[in-house]
Amino acid sequence: MVEHRRQDDPGVQQDLPSDQGERLGRKPRKIALGLDDYLEAFADRHSAETWRQFAGHDPTAWKSTFLRAMSDPNTLAYFNLRGVNTWKGVARAAAGSGGPTDWELLTIRCNQNWWTRILWFSDSESTVNPFE
Repeated sequence: MVEHRRQDDPGVQQDLPSDQGERLGRKPRKIALGLDDYLEAFADRHSAETWRQFAGHDPTAWKSTFLRAMSDPNTLAYFNLRGVNTWKGVARAAAGSGGPTDWELLTIRCNQNWWTRILWFSDSESTVNPFE
């Protein structure tokens, strides 16, 4: 079952599973993704952790902690597409180059089962999943 829930930004609505978080008896964990230039302010707006928080004491482990977070059905990801060229980023990551955001995009693209737990934004405006 899907219901509309209002997000932190006034007027922004997204479809979220109505039992997200409640089914595990705890608040959903929120992580923020996107380019570093815009990430901190975006994360603050959504009360979400950035890689700096979820990687914890070992920032070199951000990939494995991202994978662990997204493997948890209680995690919601907020992805800011500001400044991001999605398909060029996916292509760079698939070729073994590019940056962290490119790798996150490719990984998300390859894990369609995560898509219902990812909220997409272009800065503060809600937008559609670029892979659908």
